[in-house]
Amino acid sequence: MRESLISEQNELDSVIKILPKSVFLSLIKTENPILPKISEIRLRVGGACSVTVCAENLYLCSDGAKKEPQNLISVTQSDIDSFLRDFCAGSVYAYESTIKNGYVSIGGIRVGICGAAAEKNGAMNGFSEITSINIRIPHHIFGCSDGLFAELSQSDVGKEGILIVSPPGAGKTTMLRDIAIKISRKASAHPPFRTVIIDERREIFTEKFFFGCFADVLSGVSKELGIECAVRVMSPEIIICDEIGSKAEAGIISDANISGITFIASIHGKNVHDVFAKPWIKKLFDDGVFSYVYVLSRKTDGIVGKLTKILPESEKNNA
Repeated sequence: MRESLISEQNELDSVIKILPKSVFLSLIKTENPILPKISEIRLRVGGACSVTVCAENLYLCSDGAKKEPQNLISVTQSDIDSFLRDFCAGSVYAYESTIKNGYVSIGGIRVGICGAAAEKNGAMNGFSEITSINIRIPHHIFGCSDGLFAELSQSDVGKEGILIVSPPGAGKTTMLRDIAIKISRKASAHPPFRTVIIDERREIFTEKFFFGCFADVLSGVSKELGIECAVRVMSPEIIICDEIGSKAEAGIISDANISGITFIASIHGKNVHDVFAKPWIKKLFDDGVFSYVYVLSRKTDGIVGKLTKILPESEKNNA
């Protein structure tokens, strides 16, 4: 039986017992200060296995996680197949709807999948062979949104839309989770807001963090269907969702905002310029759906952000 590798409870523990033996043994020999900070474990057939720690990529070697590629460990196709089967508790078929889109998410841990993909009607439709996986280990940083709330005027909290911007892995989901916890719970500066989380990939909502919150979650459903359902039956004041990825999703958000719902969402990007290069995102600001951009960057000691207020075109013209 494999015991916990770290003294403090961490989501890494839930996957330790099902990792391939070579990966497990490498982690055993990794320095303890590194282990609780692992955010990704990447397994590659015929390639280097690695971990990501505070945005730094390290090789998995026979003597632990290292900066140099010496004595690299390896995994086989069978290792990856076995991990996925065990991760899905033997019921891989139950997760086919997400696996065909390149991921499976359980308990806040998301496993990204690469390999020989099949395509049907212009969309991914599963894999004939899986050759690499990325196991994302969630780390909640309580209070990481404090800086954002400190910069917002009290009258804007819960009333003005915010778009969180960052490159992959820089903390968008962590930030959204902390905002959801804070805004759906009574605070000295604001009452608790009725909040619905559209958790498409089951990464934002973790039950143990939301005790005492006015938060409801729709998980494993597209933003289009989730937002439509939330507006129709949940009467939210705020809707929180991750990664706006298409013009269609932006349209659904715009329609719901007309009903008086405030949106807090995220998108991939490096800066405000990246965001406004997408006309459908710029339109959300011009229409007043979002008023603020919060651009994130990850530092060794956590997540930092820069808040910018964006005036709609109508107000710019009158300024």
